[in-house]
Amino acid sequence: MDEPALPGLVPPLGHVTTDTAYVRFHGRNEKTWWARGGGGDRYDYDYSQRELLDWVERIRKLSEQAKQTYLFFNNCHAGQAARNAKLMEELLRREKLAV
Repeated sequence: MDEPALPGLVPPLGHVTTDTAYVRFHGRNEKTWWARGGGGDRYDYDYSQRELLDWVERIRKLSEQAKQTYLFFNNCHAGQAARNAKLMEELLRREKLAV
């Protein structure tokens, strides 16, 4: 899981416990993560290429241990999830990882 590095949240660990690996990208919007009133801006985050590149090797390792690996982008404001998924797809293709 990728989310802000805040106390009480799960750090970005990569453990395969079944034949399916699943990585969920929530975004890293620290400022509004704990906002009162529903935290509507919690997932308003646009990943940079550098941030996604940092995940490529982790995803490679997960995919070597699992039969299937799924990536889910939950940073759903203003099309950011779709844009970041396409960018991640491009980064994985460059590294010759199946997408």
